[in-house]
Amino acid sequence: MDFVDEIDAVSRVRVGEVLGPEAVRAQGAQFLPPLEMECFSLGVSVPNWLVCALEGNAGRLTQFGVIRANGSSDLFGFCVAQSKGTQLRVLMSLHAADVRKYLQDCSHRGRLHMLLTPENTSQVLALEMPGRFSSPALLAKIFEDCPLGKTSAEAVTELTRLIADVNAVPSLFEGVQVTDAIAVVIADVDLLRALRALRDAALGQAGSSACH
Repeated sequence: MDFVDEIDAVSRVRVGEVLGPEAVRAQGAQFLPPLEMECFSLGVSVPNWLVCALEGNAGRLTQFGVIRANGSSDLFGFCVAQSKGTQLRVLMSLHAADVRKYLQDCSHRGRLHMLLTPENTSQVLALEMPGRFSSPALLAKIFEDCPLGKTSAEAVTELTRLIADVNAVPSLFEGVQVTDAIAVVIADVDLLRALRALRDAALGQAGSSACH
């Protein structure tokens, strides 16, 4: 991957966080009428074009699985939501306590829940993704094999670079090419802070290069 491709991939990466029920209620109060949501959710700011593409359940497919980086023992939940040629890809460290709480809550509900905020706005899209989600029993078995603790920075970096490539994840629709994608990373706070700094530095370097 050359410098231009690297910057292009980095520009598609966003850092998200797990929101507890109190934070979700605060976000839900922005809706008219207010949404009554007693659940955990993922919160992330994304480009407006992604929100527009994913809004509404019609014509949207979702998929959830467990992956790991090459040579690493760290496990990650990986969720893909696709509408037409646009994908939202979410990478979640299964070693992070907040991620476990979120997934346990989602598994009992039978669906993943996210709150997407279009960048540079105060609007919020509540995104629910039903189906193809692990049962509570299967999730408990995965957690048994995946101890709590720090996630390898190398594993997160490798997988983030991979899923940020538009062509890296197959389309969920037969015969439909993936043309746009955003990759969201959810991990422990210290690692996310480092990833955010790396992303900002890379984009800053790209902006500096463009001025010369």
